[in-house]
Amino acid sequence: ITSYNGYLRLRVNNQGGNYLNAPVKLDDRHFGIFPLIVLVGNYRIVLEHYVSVSESSEDGLYIVKFREDLWKNQLNPKKQVDRQTLMIALQNVQAIFIRATFVDHVTEASLSDVSMDIGIAQNSSLALSNPAIGVEHCDCPAPHSGPSCQHPADGYCRKKKQKYLDSENNLDLVGTSVPCSCHSHSNVCDKETCRCMECQHNTTGDFCENCAPGFYGNARKGSEFDCQKCACPSLEHSYSKSCYATTHNDYGYVCDQCRRGHAGIRCEKCVVGYFGDPLRDGKPCQPCACNKFGSVSDDCDSMTGQCHCGAGVTGRDCSECRPRYALIACDLGCTRELMIKADRVESFLLSHNFTGLVPAPWGRLSQIKNLSKVLDANFARLFMNDNETSSNEFSIKIGVTKKRRNDTQTTKFLAQYRYNFALDVNKSVSDLHNKSEHFKKEAENMWLKIT
Repeated sequence: ITSYNGYLRLRVNNQGGNYLNAPVKLDDRHFGIFPLIVLVGNYRIVLEHYVSVSESSEDGLYIVKFREDLWKNQLNPKKQVDRQTLMIALQNVQAIFIRATFVDHVTEASLSDVSMDIGIAQNSSLALSNPAIGVEHCDCPAPHSGPSCQHPADGYCRKKKQKYLDSENNLDLVGTSVPCSCHSHSNVCDKETCRCMECQHNTTGDFCENCAPGFYGNARKGSEFDCQKCACPSLEHSYSKSCYATTHNDYGYVCDQCRRGHAGIRCEKCVVGYFGDPLRDGKPCQPCACNKFGSVSDDCDSMTGQCHCGAGVTGRDCSECRPRYALIACDLGCTRELMIKADRVESFLLSHNFTGLVPAPWGRLSQIKNLSKVLDANFARLFMNDNETSSNEFSIKIGVTKKRRNDTQTTKFLAQYRYNFALDVNKSVSDLHNKSEHFKKEAENMWLKIT
């Protein structure tokens, strides 16, 4: 806006046509039809500056003044541009378009020596001796500032109406100054977007409307005590980066980013695999870190951290042996050979497919072994009983013989009976012995095949 009544300087050069390696002669027909400069300001104001034939420059140097009577309104050419319209356009210049060619046939066009005057304070080190005539310097009351009171003052920002682009009043394009809306947590905001800066009282957000990470509450109340520090679980020892306000518990907040190993609405508990009492001793939950060789699980007592140790093992993490116990490796002594064989068997089982394979007849072997024992016992008992029976019967027969010494037929019968009985006993003994040996041999063969 301080460029009002100042100058825009530029140089345009065209090459081509019939003027080889020389500036092109300007075509007078283009003057008055196409503008030399187009100025776009505050979104909808488009102003044009035309150069007459008499003002055309052979060397391409043009000096254009920012004065309302030298510009035309593109949207309404018949309406005279007033000072207010030009000032509003200069208040927010969005684009300046400069004509590059003045003839139909151009092979090269260049733009150089572009400059634009602005007014500055006389006590500035950049100030020149030429006074900026036409540039005003107003004494603006709050909430305005700037040479023409066109800017919001500190603590204020520019507020525009809804559908301000459709307003007939060009001043609506500039807007009005309103206080920064930061919920009393800041007095500084961007003068164009109204976004708050330097939020205080543990607040954050475009309008200081949220509590900063690690704090909870309602920042919109407008008090310096709106946001309180999260106690997760205490103010001195907090193990959560953030929390949020709630009405569903007695504390009024919930810690939502508990450190690893912590749990609970205030991170006051330890999860499985960790131990400690953050609420009482102020220390974070520690990993159980149970010794994998001495413990039976990864869990431990949630308060003391004592791991669940195996037999003969002690220590908080089960890393020590009890008195009169020692940790012996599996590869020491005779155990080593057994473990090697076990590893081979395991490797063999894992490297073969036993689908559909008939399992070893362990039950049958056991039955054969038991039957063998039963047969041995029965054989022994039968042998003893047969001897006793044989003796008794023999005595009876002898008595009969004595009474009937003269009975020849009886004598022959007894002799034949003793002979037949002896043959039967010998055959039974032989059969039992053979069966027992057969069962034992079969059991031994099957055992050897399995092992």
